[in-house]
Amino acid sequence: MGAFLKMSKERNAISSVFVYLLTFVMFCAVFLFWRQSYLYFEKQNDWGLSGTIGDSFGAINALFSGLAFVGLICTLLMQKKELGYQREDLEETRTVMASQLEEMRSSKRLQSQPLIVVARVDAELARPLLSYSQDKGIYTYLPTFKIRYSLLNKSHIQAISLVSKIAIHCPGNKKIFKFDSKYTDCLCQNEESEIFGHDYLDDKLSSLYQCFDSRNGNDYVVVYFNIVYKNIIEEYYRCRKAFIFYVEDNYKEKLSYWQREVERMSRQVKTAKRFNGIFDR
Repeated sequence: MGAFLKMSKERNAISSVFVYLLTFVMFCAVFLFWRQSYLYFEKQNDWGLSGTIGDSFGAINALFSGLAFVGLICTLLMQKKELGYQREDLEETRTVMASQLEEMRSSKRLQSQPLIVVARVDAELARPLLSYSQDKGIYTYLPTFKIRYSLLNKSHIQAISLVSKIAIHCPGNKKIFKFDSKYTDCLCQNEESEIFGHDYLDDKLSSLYQCFDSRNGNDYVVVYFNIVYKNIIEEYYRCRKAFIFYVEDNYKEKLSYWQREVERMSRQVKTAKRFNGIFDR
């Protein structure tokens, strides 16, 4: 649109310069003619002869009449050209407005499509990562807690990106464990069965397993989702949802099993070190 206005201003400037130049040339021509006529009759001794100037220069009167008619024709031609420029600018403006209207309609169609939301949440205690400290002779482990969630609505929007943040709240222990943000780029339309996930690598100081270390089977864990996603027209949507799932016994069993395994391996290492020290003596 800015380019169209710039072209229109340039055309108007050229037309104005042409009008000023034509007016200046005509003024100079008239001035020179009358100046030469005055000088010519100034040299004549018979001043009575100058009274016949109207009859002697009748052709000049016709010439000026013709010049006036030509000026009128030039004015009409310039007005026609200006009207043509204005008509072109109007057509270009209509084209731009039509493209903007189509873009607004496409944006409205995209906004009216169903938004993808979280449908189901699955929690899982994965196999912990074991590590061995040779200096201390003990084993340690880093439990991994997995969150998996699926999408409810099938999206018809192309090129969607998801940025999801998850926080787990354990009411019994009054602790909140925050997962790192995860970016998921959906270059195509997603299906309802598509699964996304987060992994939480725990440590023993703020163990997430403490949420499940309870004898009350009614204990529950709340998972908070904060998902931000956008479509191809750079419009953002936000979805917040909370899910509650109850503590399962198999989580406690897995926790107890891995704790016993780690303690057993640590005892074996300490025993082997003690015997090696005796034999070294």
